[in-house]
Amino acid sequence: MQILPTLNFGGNCQETIQMYEKAFNGKISCMITYGEVKDPANK
Repeated sequence: MQILPTLNFGGNCQETIQMYEKAFNGKISCMITYGEVKDPANK
């Protein structure tokens, strides 16, 4: 089993994620907004 951590924020949080990336000297490998996710109900 692989654990995939996710963060959920209300509103626009791209700047916050980029700040954490810089603060922890990390690399964001994937960022998907709710607007980019396909709704399975609308096949």
